[in-house]
Amino acid sequence: MNLRNVTLRPLNELFQKLLDMDARYVDTYMPVKNVRAVLIPDETVDGAGRALPIASLGITTGHGVAELSPNALDGLVQRTGADGPEVRADYLRKLNALREPASVKLAEDNINFWLKRRGEETHKNGQLKSFLLRLAATEPIKDENGKIDPAKLKTAVLRARAVLSDRFLPIDNLSLITTLWQVMQDKFNFDGSVRDACTSAVNHAKGAISFSHQLSETSMNVCLMNPCMLYDTGHPENGVMSVTYNGPDGNGGHSWTRPDGGIIRLGDRPEGGGHYMFPVARVTNSETGGGSAEVTFGLFQVACANGMIIGQASRRAHIGALMQQDEGESKMVRDQRLKLIHAKIADAVRGVFDPDVFEKSCREWLKLFDEPVENVAQAFESICRLPGLTVDMAKMMLEAYHPNVTGKHTLGDVQCAVTNVAHSFDDPDKVRALQDAGGAIVVQGRKVLQLA
Repeated sequence: MNLRNVTLRPLNELFQKLLDMDARYVDTYMPVKNVRAVLIPDETVDGAGRALPIASLGITTGHGVAELSPNALDGLVQRTGADGPEVRADYLRKLNALREPASVKLAEDNINFWLKRRGEETHKNGQLKSFLLRLAATEPIKDENGKIDPAKLKTAVLRARAVLSDRFLPIDNLSLITTLWQVMQDKFNFDGSVRDACTSAVNHAKGAISFSHQLSETSMNVCLMNPCMLYDTGHPENGVMSVTYNGPDGNGGHSWTRPDGGIIRLGDRPEGGGHYMFPVARVTNSETGGGSAEVTFGLFQVACANGMIIGQASRRAHIGALMQQDEGESKMVRDQRLKLIHAKIADAVRGVFDPDVFEKSCREWLKLFDEPVENVAQAFESICRLPGLTVDMAKMMLEAYHPNVTGKHTLGDVQCAVTNVAHSFDDPDKVRALQDAGGAIVVQGRKVLQLA
């Protein structure tokens, strides 16, 4: 891996991506009785240059018809009862994927049959049930202040990125990253306001930087590193050291200054063996219903710029229940609920860089290099049975594998190859799965290789 591709930086780049995406986003609530699946006709050209009719599924939104993304189609069929013994969701997905007008029409009729049956359903308070439709336009539809421009919305070509329950309270990626920035700048107040400086508990997240982020329509994965807390596994007697991050050197490299004045560069290892490690906080989120926001603890290895997530050592922001609104909940209560969610996330990020947890995790990771592995290829095949990993990743792990300087094959070397493969992907879910696998090896050791 080329370490010059590793980016240690503030969240500016991710901020801009999210701002660009947000400029195209709009939410709307539609009563279930007013929602209908719609066939959207189109055409393509075959190899002989002849026009062929094709089609895709759309949904009525109150702002015209929006094409259904795969995620939105899944949400629609799940919330209409179409995903049942009579009609399976994967069958409807296949019909839509065929793009043949007759197949798409069949899917349209099935979904509308179930929508009609659910149209008069109400909540316990008697209010008709609605869907929260999260839509994306092909072009920006907001002004410079982030307000929807009605004229642009009226003519926009829309795509539904999610169909959710009207009780679901999404945590937008942009607002979540704003909270992370405030914590990293030591300017987050737990009443939801921004302060000038920290005046309460120690904030070990102050000055944190991002070393990895992946973003898709359905999920976000951000890894933050505290660049001032270093652990040298070759000299554990030094404990957690305070170092100075010197930033990028202009040539794509990064460096740190040790307490004794020595310089550490990205890709370095301590003299005499060992590894330089930094603590990591990983923040994951799905604003389209794929899961609640979560904060977990991990490690960053300087030699390979690998990240691993050690779930058992983490402080998690348990906010899943908070993301379900009560029936008839007022806007004031909803806003307070959002403030609480962001406060819990901020608290988790601040606490996840605990020096004691960091040192203990480094010592546990170091033990992996005392665990011999007889068959490296077989080890990777076993690891790829973990959730989110695929068989083809085993080959990539084998290509990334390098035994330590002694020439012995150890579980530590296997673990390094697993987390190294995460650099090959931009998909947040795949990166997250590989980071989790790296952490699982630290926590479970050889048990991971004995998966059925």
